[in-house]
Amino acid sequence: MAAEMEVGKGSKGDVGDGKEDEEMTPRNGTDEISPTSAMTSMQSMTTCRIKSTRASVFWERQSQGRPQRVVFIRHGESEANVDRDITRHVQDHCLHLTHKGREQALDAGRRLREVIGAESVKFIVSPYVRTRETTNGILRAWNGEKIEVREDVRIREQEYGNFDSENMRDLHKEKKNFGAFYYRFPEGESPADCYDRASLFLESLYRSWEDNETQNLVIVGHGLMILVIVMRFFRYAVRDYDKLEGLKNCELVVLERSADDPKFDIAYTWAGGEEKKYGGLRIKEDAHDIEIWDGDPQAPMLSNVSGRKSSLEQGAKSSLERKDCYGKKHSGPTSSPAKPEESSVKKQRVYAAEAPTLPRLK
Repeated sequence: MAAEMEVGKGSKGDVGDGKEDEEMTPRNGTDEISPTSAMTSMQSMTTCRIKSTRASVFWERQSQGRPQRVVFIRHGESEANVDRDITRHVQDHCLHLTHKGREQALDAGRRLREVIGAESVKFIVSPYVRTRETTNGILRAWNGEKIEVREDVRIREQEYGNFDSENMRDLHKEKKNFGAFYYRFPEGESPADCYDRASLFLESLYRSWEDNETQNLVIVGHGLMILVIVMRFFRYAVRDYDKLEGLKNCELVVLERSADDPKFDIAYTWAGGEEKKYGGLRIKEDAHDIEIWDGDPQAPMLSNVSGRKSSLEQGAKSSLERKDCYGKKHSGPTSSPAKPEESSVKKQRVYAAEAPTLPRLK
């Protein structure tokens, strides 16, 4: 069972957090301030006041219009969730829900209605067929009541390159070895590309909240894209992305805030047939971090290549045992010299540190 991720619990960190820069007072080596330094200091303090004022205005507007709750919901089970090969000849954006997916959508509507009750609500939905069908199932819990629903193409699923290629399974294996966040599928996207879309989406969302009067916002989207949006919203580190456990079909991620604080917390997640789970997002039990030099000049060197001597010291390059950045062992190349352009790929080793307990982001 995946561990619960502490990141997100108490993570009040969306953009424009209003933190003021520390005032810096340049000095000329004495307790006196030179005229030039004094002018620089005044300019610095003026800049700080401008930034502080802008931040204050931002949060004042957000406090007035932010919803009390934001709920992310992944779509129900789709045709590709049971037969991935279907995307070789059917467009990803045209996939329908399965019978089980429809039941999950109806159940998600009942759970969502339990969460928000009779409070006002509006929906933002990915334009893909499976998310629109999921939304229709969810809305059945409102018994025909008129609810505002808006599509936004920026929250669509990660693009894997039009129709899936014949070697898609090999590409997913390569992605796992390379690192999921930066891996871009041929003619498609990486989660890093999706992160840019998430930033644009959130910026417009902040503006819409300046005059919002609706108590709840529900975003129906896709598992990976929801995680990327939440990652951007709370400013999680990139290194945390690969540790995140994927969302289940029709799982709810519920963000809430108090009436006097515009900043959100992840209150809980709630998958169908399960109890609410508190403590933020889930992480994988086998998650690892890459060891990073801490700046100590006496610290031992870290290298992507190790275990071999130069060709000047050794006539032939010996075979290596190497590890990828997650600490998994791979057999090394043979003793025959590698081509120059291949050496950086075939003779890699990254020292992986044990996965630390993720701290709460404040």
